[in-house]
Amino acid sequence: MKILKAIGSLFERIWRWIKETAWIQPLLIVGVIFALIFSIPYFTNWISSIGLGQSNYFTGFKKTLEGEGKADSIESFSDADKLIKSVKENSNLNNDSDFAYTDNYSEYGYKYFLVFVSEDCANCKTVQEGFEALQKGWGTQYIPTATHREAGEVTVAEDFKIYTIFTDESSSNDELDEMNGDTAFQRFLKIHDDFFSASGERLTDFTPYKVNSSVQNTNYDYWTKADPENFSTPTIVLVDYTYEAQNLARKGENESSLKGRQGVSEILFGLSGDDKFSRAETLMNMWNHTDISTKDDSVFPFSESAKKNPFSQSYEKI
Repeated sequence: MKILKAIGSLFERIWRWIKETAWIQPLLIVGVIFALIFSIPYFTNWISSIGLGQSNYFTGFKKTLEGEGKADSIESFSDADKLIKSVKENSNLNNDSDFAYTDNYSEYGYKYFLVFVSEDCANCKTVQEGFEALQKGWGTQYIPTATHREAGEVTVAEDFKIYTIFTDESSSNDELDEMNGDTAFQRFLKIHDDFFSASGERLTDFTPYKVNSSVQNTNYDYWTKADPENFSTPTIVLVDYTYEAQNLARKGENESSLKGRQGVSEILFGLSGDDKFSRAETLMNMWNHTDISTKDDSVFPFSESAKKNPFSQSYEKI
């Protein structure tokens, strides 16, 4: 009790000194004003984190571009760099017969969505609503039917998982002279241009969704060329290392030797759908590599057995 009284007495004397010292009061007021000004960015981030910001949902899954290197850098520094490096190393983009995963290939999960977004993205809000509905209804309203992996003799269902990369994120390296005025995302694209080139070929030519839905090439070209001026947001990528991914067709039924789309497996540039629930269903179909929402159940744009059909439902908004 004596210690508490002593502490209370100390604060009482400090408060009395402040009241009786005229010059200290305006100084304190100015200090409080500056403290409020400098706290605004932190307050804004806090507001976003509790659900009041436009991109708060995607921010919660962000892999940052902060700390990235130059285009000729050998090492990857940022969280976004490390993620893409892992995807590149564990995607059999060249269809090598002796392809094998790295030891830590499942560091980010056996299956997940990778979404490229931006703060001023016109369609990111509708896509966000689709993801929120999907996550909320995961395993109940939306059933992951093709998400198992082999773990001994056990079949394991994969949980919902998503990562995001913001194409308009700034970095503390932006002002360095050696960055030549490039943004963080521009440097990111240059560092990983070989990944975008190789994965773009697979996504454009070897995925049944692209072929059977007769989707335009425009956004695929921008992806393949790692074009920073025209890179589409939102862009939704499915990364899949499960048993199913290793057995997906790459170039249709007639070339059965070209099997496997492990790693980068599917891609969408936006979502169709009248509401968040139909958009969530599209994402579920993408996850399952199939579509069960079309009028003709024999038409599965995400499956290897898909055929070109005028009644195929298009999931892409160009």
